[in-house]
Amino acid sequence: MDVLNLLEGQGDIFMYDGLVFLELHFITDIMKPLVDHTFTLDFLKSQGFNESVEDYINDKESSQPTEHRDLKKALRDLVSTGKLDMPIVLPFLWRNTGLSPADYIPVVRLLVESGIIFLSSFQTGNGHITTMEKSLEMHPVVIYRLPSKPNRASTKEVWPEACPANQEQIEMHIEMPAGCPPSVAAHFTARFHSKGHCIYAWLKGAMVETKGKTKSHDKRS
Repeated sequence: MDVLNLLEGQGDIFMYDGLVFLELHFITDIMKPLVDHTFTLDFLKSQGFNESVEDYINDKESSQPTEHRDLKKALRDLVSTGKLDMPIVLPFLWRNTGLSPADYIPVVRLLVESGIIFLSSFQTGNGHITTMEKSLEMHPVVIYRLPSKPNRASTKEVWPEACPANQEQIEMHIEMPAGCPPSVAAHFTARFHSKGHCIYAWLKGAMVETKGKTKSHDKRS
């Protein structure tokens, strides 16, 4: 370990959770398919991409009849909402990295601590917004895959422009005189996803419902 610690101190290697990264560019290789801006819904429809999916499925020693459909759906979810279905998506995205599936969890943990991935219950489907009663379990979300702007029609469903007469609305403003770094708002907002059930989210905003002792104590923020 003394030798490894020396090499890490010199910047020659990087260690995390029992993994030793001998080639630092490998970290970039595992991040790129998750955040690549050219990986869009239109790209998923391209002939070249569909051929790569077919080759991936055919090269597997065993596959299920629904695997092609499940992979395409999971990739659409990743691109449109950031939801990362790890068992389905990661073996495909990381197929050329040489990374063993047994090491996926510590690598994802690294990306969580780095702010690339966070945990959320947010999930969309045809514009539908889930409620507290239909709350989903927390799942990994790639932060920069969230929509850059909110859909006004969707936000009005859960947050009316005027506060209802029987409710109270409290606002808090945080000012940074020196200016706000571009990533601060996104990472600050992402922290709130795990505070309750996220019913709607975009890159720099989220609507989170928390359960109170009684229905009247439920809160949305």
